[in-house]
Amino acid sequence: MDSTTTEEHHIAKYLQAEAIKKERPEFESDWKGYFKMNVARQNNDSDCGAFVLQYCKFLALELPFTFGQQDMPKLRRQMYKELCHCRLTM
Repeated sequence: MDSTTTEEHHIAKYLQAEAIKKERPEFESDWKGYFKMNVARQNNDSDCGAFVLQYCKFLALELPFTFGQQDMPKLRRQMYKELCHCRLTM
Protein backbone atom coordinates (compact mmCIF):
# COMPACT_ATOMS: atom_id res chain seq x y z
CA MET A 1 0.00 0.00 0.00
CA ASP A 2 1.19 3.54 -0.62
CA SER A 3 1.38 6.30 1.98
CA THR A 4 -2.33 6.17 2.78
CA THR A 5 -3.47 4.63 6.03
CA THR A 6 -5.70 1.59 6.23
CA GLU A 7 -8.61 3.82 7.28
CA GLU A 8 -8.11 6.09 4.27
CA HIS A 9 -8.00 3.05 2.02
CA HIS A 10 -11.27 1.69 3.43
CA ILE A 11 -13.02 5.04 3.07
CA ALA A 12 -11.84 5.42 -0.54
CA LYS A 13 -12.99 1.87 -1.35
CA TYR A 14 -16.40 2.58 0.19
CA LEU A 15 -16.81 5.80 -1.82
CA GLN A 16 -15.79 3.99 -4.99
CA ALA A 17 -18.27 1.16 -4.34
CA GLU A 18 -21.07 3.68 -3.73
CA ALA A 19 -20.24 5.47 -7.00
CA ILE A 20 -20.37 2.19 -8.90
CA LYS A 21 -23.62 1.15 -7.21
CA LYS A 22 -25.24 4.48 -8.00
CA GLU A 23 -23.84 4.46 -11.56
CA ARG A 24 -21.85 7.67 -11.09
CA PRO A 25 -18.55 7.01 -12.93
CA GLU A 26 -17.36 10.58 -12.36
CA PHE A 27 -16.99 9.73 -8.65
CA GLU A 28 -15.25 6.36 -9.06
CA SER A 29 -11.66 7.60 -8.84
CA ASP A 30 -9.37 10.47 -7.89
CA TRP A 31 -10.58 10.70 -4.31
CA LYS A 32 -8.30 12.77 -2.13
CA GLY A 33 -8.66 12.57 1.60
CA TYR A 34 -8.09 14.98 4.41
CA PHE A 35 -7.33 12.89 7.43
CA LYS A 36 -6.24 14.36 10.71
CA MET A 37 -5.70 11.48 13.07
CA ASN A 38 -4.58 13.23 16.27
CA VAL A 39 -7.92 14.74 17.18
CA ALA A 40 -10.19 14.41 20.17
CA ARG A 41 -12.57 11.48 20.15
CA GLN A 42 -15.65 10.72 22.13
CA ASN A 43 -15.31 8.43 25.12
CA ASN A 44 -18.99 7.64 25.57
CA ASP A 45 -21.91 6.32 23.54
CA SER A 46 -23.82 9.58 23.20
CA ASP A 47 -21.55 12.28 21.75
CA CYS A 48 -20.90 10.90 18.24
CA GLY A 49 -23.22 13.35 16.50
CA ALA A 50 -21.98 16.29 18.55
CA PHE A 51 -18.38 15.50 17.60
CA VAL A 52 -19.27 15.14 13.91
CA LEU A 53 -21.10 18.46 13.90
CA GLN A 54 -18.22 20.21 15.64
CA TYR A 55 -15.66 18.77 13.22
CA CYS A 56 -17.81 19.92 10.28
CA LYS A 57 -18.19 23.39 11.74
CA PHE A 58 -14.48 23.79 12.51
CA LEU A 59 -13.50 22.51 9.05
CA ALA A 60 -15.97 24.86 7.35
CA LEU A 61 -14.69 27.83 9.35
CA GLU A 62 -11.06 26.72 8.88
CA LEU A 63 -10.49 26.64 12.64
CA PRO A 64 -8.13 24.31 14.47
CA PHE A 65 -9.76 21.45 16.38
CA THR A 66 -9.51 22.78 19.89
CA PHE A 67 -12.35 20.89 21.57
CA GLY A 68 -12.52 17.61 23.40
CA GLN A 69 -14.83 15.37 25.36
CA GLN A 70 -14.79 17.77 28.34
CA ASP A 71 -16.23 20.53 26.12
CA MET A 72 -19.30 18.61 24.96
CA PRO A 73 -21.83 19.90 27.55
CA LYS A 74 -20.96 23.51 26.64
CA LEU A 75 -20.84 22.74 22.89
CA ARG A 76 -24.23 21.01 23.01
CA ARG A 77 -25.76 24.15 24.54
CA GLN A 78 -24.00 26.28 21.92
CA MET A 79 -25.27 24.04 19.07
CA TYR A 80 -28.81 24.34 20.44
CA LYS A 81 -28.57 28.15 20.41
CA GLU A 82 -27.07 28.13 16.90
CA LEU A 83 -29.91 25.97 15.62
CA CYS A 84 -32.55 28.15 17.27
CA HIS A 85 -31.05 31.36 15.88
CA CYS A 86 -29.92 29.91 12.50
CA ARG A 87 -26.46 31.41 13.08
CA LEU A 88 -23.06 29.91 13.87
CA THR A 89 -21.09 31.33 16.76
CA MET A 90 -17.40 31.10 17.50
